[in-house]
Amino acid sequence: MQKEDMRAPSQGQINHILLVMDDDLWLSNVGDSIRHYLAAGIDGITPVEPRFDLDQQSPGIFANTAKSRKNIVYVSTNENRSNFELIVDQYAQPQNYFLIEGTDNKSIIATFLKNKDSIIQQFHKQEIADIQKRIKEGPLFETVYLHDKYNIDIDLPTSYKRVLVDDNFVWYKKEIASGNNNILVYSLPFQLVKPFKTQRDFILDMDYLRDSVVGKYIHSSEPDTFMNMSVDFEPFYRTIYIKNQEITEVKGTWDMENSFMGGPYLSYIVKKDDYYLIIEGFTYNPSMSKRDVMLELEAIMGTLKVFK
Repeated sequence: MQKEDMRAPSQGQINHILLVMDDDLWLSNVGDSIRHYLAAGIDGITPVEPRFDLDQQSPGIFANTAKSRKNIVYVSTNENRSNFELIVDQYAQPQNYFLIEGTDNKSIIATFLKNKDSIIQQFHKQEIADIQKRIKEGPLFETVYLHDKYNIDIDLPTSYKRVLVDDNFVWYKKEIASGNNNILVYSLPFQLVKPFKTQRDFILDMDYLRDSVVGKYIHSSEPDTFMNMSVDFEPFYRTIYIKNQEITEVKGTWDMENSFMGGPYLSYIVKKDDYYLIIEGFTYNPSMSKRDVMLELEAIMGTLKVFK
């Protein structure tokens, strides 16, 4: 349901959710179920960081200031019905306000589990949209090179500087408080990729090929170092669509050979006429949270426009 009238601007930090529910529900198996999914670890980030930070508040003290929070889940017992509803911009704008009701704990949990994926996706989608809006409101880096070389466009803030360009490789970097955020663009000809029967085979071969590219260009200040994709565990992958363009999304961890550097990465693999285009975001942020800086990279990469 969409509110027609204008609301005050919503408040709240990135990836924070306000859970409005009685203390006894929060401390019961209802709270356990909600925490298990909404605060689950994020794929590809180590040490583990939660998908969302959760704040719980009793309905009795759900004050006007709290009602302006951007992400709210209201959970309550209703002896007459079970109900799930998303109310957009209920008290502020933008705001996603989820209402979950059940006749008892078992009913509440069942309703939450049935709808947990849509809750997570909606909150994540809103966070990405908010970051993209802020990016568009600020100055953007001129990406004529990417359009001419790879036939793509991307909304890249001017806080990212182009630090390296080679025949088939471009590297943008943004300095952050304790490290840097990075975006790479390059391509791999079809003939380099082994014939594959499964998506897993394709992903593992692409990992090896991407290592050969990034390892050539990205090093630390220490001798005999080069970047590669971590082999501690297989990457997470899925098919997504951005502006109707099919993309293979890969998430995992990178490390620096012969060094202690490492962190998460996000890769988009786009199949073109005779090559695979790779757009890769990674962060080096050793002493601070990586979740929110990776969200910025995802938001930037989500503005990708691929031309024929």
